[in-house]
Amino acid sequence: MLRMPSTRYLTVLAVLVLQAPALSAMPITLGDAGQFNALILGDMAAYRSDVEGRLAVAGDLQISDYSVGLLLDDSDGGRDDLIVGGDAEISNSRIHHGNAVVGGNATIGTDQDGHETVGFYSDDDPHTLNGSLLEAESIIDFGSLANDLINRSVDWGALESTGETLTEWGNLTFSGDGDLNIFTVSAELFSKGDKSITFDIPDASVALVNVFGEEVELFDTGFFHTALDGGNRQFPDNTPDSRHDGALSNNILFNFVEATTLDLYSVGIKGSILAPHAATRFYNGHIDGNFIVGSFNAGSASQPGTGDQDWDAGQINDYAFSGFVPASSATPIDEPSVDQLVLVGACLLLLMLAGRSRPRKDARAR
Repeated sequence: MLRMPSTRYLTVLAVLVLQAPALSAMPITLGDAGQFNALILGDMAAYRSDVEGRLAVAGDLQISDYSVGLLLDDSDGGRDDLIVGGDAEISNSRIHHGNAVVGGNATIGTDQDGHETVGFYSDDDPHTLNGSLLEAESIIDFGSLANDLINRSVDWGALESTGETLTEWGNLTFSGDGDLNIFTVSAELFSKGDKSITFDIPDASVALVNVFGEEVELFDTGFFHTALDGGNRQFPDNTPDSRHDGALSNNILFNFVEATTLDLYSVGIKGSILAPHAATRFYNGHIDGNFIVGSFNAGSASQPGTGDQDWDAGQINDYAFSGFVPASSATPIDEPSVDQLVLVGACLLLLMLAGRSRPRKDARAR
């Protein structure tokens, strides 16, 4: 005879199911990594460009004709704006408002007269110093930071889509109406050129775009948003005398869950990038957002497919992902999912059947 589970067991099971955290209610933030405009989890080599905010590189760094921290406030040596875990080769470059901390060997370029070609000043006067070069053990636990970002990327990639991903003639439209809109797209669709990417979401809502596939390209792509003045319009780019406020682009995060190679070129990316495993080439373009990748090389003559010259590295503009935290508290009470409710209902049904199957006390007494 099939034995009915005990009522105590079924009650405990129902409570545990209801208390299980719902992934859809988790915060979508970059954590400690969010303080960096660019975070490279391996090596970086880039030329003739800049990172407008703070830059951290876990491995070795090689930059020339490069700028770091242009849009930051003066720190008078109180903030580390360039942090390198390995060795660093820096020439013809400027760290505008803070220090450079190098965990390995630091090689600073010099001109024909033997003067160093790396400056730590913000104005045109090189004697007004705002920082210095510090050779010291890394002040960041890059290993823990990388593990945290990988876990976040995987967890977010497991979330169910809450919005629609529409395609027409190769163009992509991400459509949703929630405070947090989660989308899923394949690397194949995302990598098509000569396309538009449109966000059809409320102006204050956050978009998480999970991209699946190991090899990803992004080029010749325009970014549009239906909440811009006048309806569906292209995101504005920065100009020498005007800078957009980031109100919309700061609410977009592209999560490349599986990407091992990421090629970005001939594109102005509106939103932040999280690609913790990706060996990334980024040239002839810019990004308005956080830039977090496995490694970063602008592309050079020594690399197949990049031509016969060193390319100008992609410009990383100082915008930051705003993130999404569920309302009410930092540790919200999650609403049960449909699957949870079904399981709880099954437990309750078994409880009822268990109650009916028991003999009544007065029947046993007769």
